[in-house]
Amino acid sequence: MNSYSYSMKSPPNLVDHSINLKSILVSKQEPPRLVDNPTPKKISWNDNPVEIPKATKERHKQRSKKPRKNGGKEQGSESKSQNPIPSQSLNPEPSPTEDLMREHGLLNRILLIYEHYIIKITTHKAVDYAPLQEACLIVRKFIEDYHEPMEEKHIFAPLLERNIETSLINELIKQHRTSKIITDKTLKYIQDQNESKVHQYLYMFVWMYRAHESREDTLIFNQFRQISTEQSLKELAEVFEKSETERFGSSGYENLLAQVQKIESKIGIDSLEIYTPSIDIQI
Repeated sequence: MNSYSYSMKSPPNLVDHSINLKSILVSKQEPPRLVDNPTPKKISWNDNPVEIPKATKERHKQRSKKPRKNGGKEQGSESKSQNPIPSQSLNPEPSPTEDLMREHGLLNRILLIYEHYIIKITTHKAVDYAPLQEACLIVRKFIEDYHEPMEEKHIFAPLLERNIETSLINELIKQHRTSKIITDKTLKYIQDQNESKVHQYLYMFVWMYRAHESREDTLIFNQFRQISTEQSLKELAEVFEKSETERFGSSGYENLLAQVQKIESKIGIDSLEIYTPSIDIQI
């Protein structure tokens, strides 16, 4: 029976060693933090003016017209129909960063699949590798071969040109390359049914991408929006939509999400209820 031991003092690397998820879960130590650029470059607002989107201005205008309550009664005789939702916001195209964050949501569901297998291997339970292999192939096809190149070309490059978050972005690019190595290794060891190696590389992937996505969603995408105009975001959204349609079809994202949901169902993690702690909560 395999024994998995693992230190929380440093993140996993690509050398062979064994891992113990249980010791990690019960450990009180904090995981190491990714060191960001200590002196990020400032944005030159004169060179890169930021325009407030028209839809945002409209929302603020509508909010100012909303009647206020006073003693349980609304002031003003105007009806609520005078505060309609702007027609252009009923079914808008997602912005480029919103689109990428939606794809991060799909990746996070795959990370839950990976974590399910990490726990099964750690607790020495029988493993069906077929669903895991399907998940790895989605990561390769959608995340590594499509999502990440789009990020690098359309999000990272404009920031690097302006010397914004260069250290962090270079590390994110390095992690994109590392991701492919990890997925290659994982697929190889799935074929070999080598539990300890599958466990090792799944853990590396989850460890890295939890930190990776958090930096992109909270720092990089926000910086990109600050250097973008409304028109440039609209044009880039069209580029994203066209690229995704050409590569995966008109319902590409929806079809991939359906595949992930099918995998979740196969391994029994499709219900959100299983993630709710069993404690007494008065609602």
